[in-house]
Amino acid sequence: DHETVQAVFPGKGKIIPIEVKSGKSVTAKSLSEFRKKHTPELAVRLSLKNLQFRDGLLNLPLPFADKLSEYITSK
Repeated sequence: DHETVQAVFPGKGKIIPIEVKSGKSVTAKSLSEFRKKHTPELAVRLSLKNLQFRDGLLNLPLPFADKLSEYITSK
């Protein structure tokens, strides 16, 4: 068993896992498993869904991907 995330972002001395979902389905088993195992304070999912932050998971709409570092440093 192993989980994969598509990117990691070094933020405030911590690693922030990032998963990208291009469709409307945002089921992120790999990201979910990674979060269970490593319990990061923040995880990011880039998708077509609206901006949302819940339970340590930031969903950032794909058009805002270029602003990712701004959202991460503001959390």
